[in-house]
Amino acid sequence: MREAYRLNKNELKKDGAALTLFFIYTGKDIIDFESMCTKIQELFKKLAIQVK
Repeated sequence: MREAYRLNKNELKKDGAALTLFFIYTGKDIIDFESMCTKIQELFKKLAIQVK
């Protein structure tokens, strides 16, 4: 999860807005990296729209 966040955090910095986020994963299953990366990207796109 950290790596997915690190690779995609620049999506939130494009508009100059600063956000502080933290994630708590409570699932019992281990999710593969590609799925986690995709979900983080989707979340950041939604957040970017909401922040504008």
